[in-house]
Amino acid sequence: MEQGPGETRWGVITFLVVTGSVAAAHLFKLSPALPFLRAEFALSLVAGGWLFSLTNGLAVAVGIAAGSFVDRFGYRRMLIAGLVVLTIAAGLGGFVQIPAILYVLRLAEGFGYLAISIAAPSLIVREATARDRPLALGFWGIFNPAGGAAIFLAGPHLLAAGGWRGMWFGLAAATAVMLIAALVLKLRPAPARAQAPQAILTNIARTIRHAGPWLVALIFAFYTLQYSALMAWLPSVLISEKGIAVQTAGLLAAVVIAVNIIGNLVAGFLIRRGFGHGGLVILTAALMASSAALIFSPLPDLVRYMGCVGLSLFGGMIPGTAFAAVPEVAPSPAELGTVNGLVVQGSNLGQMAGPPLAAALVTFTGSWSSLFAMFVMANLVAAALGLALRKAAAKRRP
Repeated sequence: MEQGPGETRWGVITFLVVTGSVAAAHLFKLSPALPFLRAEFALSLVAGGWLFSLTNGLAVAVGIAAGSFVDRFGYRRMLIAGLVVLTIAAGLGGFVQIPAILYVLRLAEGFGYLAISIAAPSLIVREATARDRPLALGFWGIFNPAGGAAIFLAGPHLLAAGGWRGMWFGLAAATAVMLIAALVLKLRPAPARAQAPQAILTNIARTIRHAGPWLVALIFAFYTLQYSALMAWLPSVLISEKGIAVQTAGLLAAVVIAVNIIGNLVAGFLIRRGFGHGGLVILTAALMASSAALIFSPLPDLVRYMGCVGLSLFGGMIPGTAFAAVPEVAPSPAELGTVNGLVVQGSNLGQMAGPPLAAALVTFTGSWSSLFAMFVMANLVAAALGLALRKAAAKRRP
């Protein structure tokens, strides 16, 4: 894959990661606010789950097409467009009085998140040298847990100060700041040897004919299925079933989501040292299944909480691995954004399905422990996909 000339611009890469983290905070803001939204709008458990997942709906529907659109019309333009949409949608959301409008605005936030999550890693590839690319993309992988941890830590204070509407307004202001910075930031131009942009349908056709992008997208999907189910309902379980105070529950959830950052960085370092993408996926699936066994066991709550920490910590290796694999499985540099779009599509499919599926299972069985089977099956499939990815990588080697 083409790389930008010269040294890796870690300052620019850090800005892109922070931008992605702010976008991710819009996704996760609903988790600490969900009990208050359900009370104000009389939402059922399943309806709350869909509200959480609607930000992912657009990505599931048009992820690969959006990625090809980004390839055709420019990564920087789409980064800025995503920030504009998130700022407006969150600002308007703070005034909502009708639940249906809140759902529409959450869908708009899904567009903003999609644009940023596709454009930013493509820009990072341009800003990093070939040697630093796996580490830089592993660093990018922290954007979701970093944004989630930040909102879980700040959320209780924002909720106490201005309710859920205050949280929406606060994030709108933070996103506006990132928008202004993005408008003045000088990004590295595309390499002179880069291929000219292809037609959108051409990029899509070239991408879907290759197995690698599909494998990476599905691996991400089965990871986010578990992770989103855990993080969507953990605060509610801590508050409603365990009687833990809102601020304490937010802190406990923030710890769980923050350790995911470590897994992303570890994946980047391991891949930089030659560890294969497929092997990392298989290892991660085994560790996540072991953590799930603790979460849904009859052991004391502290042990079960450590299972949550472990699942997030080990699971963090999946995003770092997936983003680092994208340049390797893309048919050519011209389809980099298209492959990112497909991977984001898989990621969002898991995020959208996880919370409502978990809610439906718990509603049907009457027990949170019924989710163990869902987690085990997801990890078994992920391990099989990791094995296929490893075999595909072996075939690509000369």
